[in-house]
Amino acid sequence: SHKPIKEVLVPSIKIIESGKIWGSYKHDFIIISYSVLAKHLKPLKEIGLRTVVVYESIMIKSRDALRTTAVKLVTRGIEYRFLLTGIPIVNRPEELITQLQVIEKIDKFGGVVGFTRDYVGASKWALKKLNQKLRDNCYIRRTKTEVFPDMPGKLRSIIPTELDIAKRVTYKKIERDVISWLRENVSAAKANSALRAQQLVKINLLKQFAAQGMLPAIKEWIHDFLESGDKLVVFIDHEHIQRELQKEFFLHPRSELQDFHRSIHPSQSMHH
Repeated sequence: SHKPIKEVLVPSIKIIESGKIWGSYKHDFIIISYSVLAKHLKPLKEIGLRTVVVYESIMIKSRDALRTTAVKLVTRGIEYRFLLTGIPIVNRPEELITQLQVIEKIDKFGGVVGFTRDYVGASKWALKKLNQKLRDNCYIRRTKTEVFPDMPGKLRSIIPTELDIAKRVTYKKIERDVISWLRENVSAAKANSALRAQQLVKINLLKQFAAQGMLPAIKEWIHDFLESGDKLVVFIDHEHIQRELQKEFFLHPRSELQDFHRSIHPSQSMHH
């Protein structure tokens, strides 16, 4: 006799990436981005959602943002609401207010007025009380080591790289007197402008000059690393260094720069 074949139910998923309303919304899971949520509120409310998971809920910290209003509307009356984020607060405790409103826990903290009175601009002692109250009512925190106990920790390796003699001499000149160096090598106008923030200008110039001087060694190291076949991410502060590495590695057989280099903004870090 043959054993009966168990029926496997595959959940249906709808992914919404644009503001266009299309097809049925009656799926087991619907994935939608903040940017288009407001345009899909009506069909989402009509299907009777039972659970909403808000990913990276720090994105709704601003009460005046359209995305915050949309999330409040779509979660209203929902039985289960979960907010997920690695960083619930970026700068100030009041960034929690809208998140607590979405999960209908703000009343546990005295409402918006009570929360503002007790925790905005509060002492360290008051913030410790806030942390405990969050844990007692709605906040569950799990660290990476708790979730992935077998994952190895981060390894930090510092690779010493020296500037050649000529570049070292120039570096020292900038370090000693950045204003004089700007006047001699750039322009009097730049030097005069730098007087208002001399230390900041000096730090930025030294960072740029050091990066430029170490560029040959950086390129060599990246080439060697890529031959291993592993993935590499390079973070860059300055546009001219980014352009140099784009030129160097655009045609590298293991490079993925071809896929995105046109969409990267000069002020962003380069991912390689």
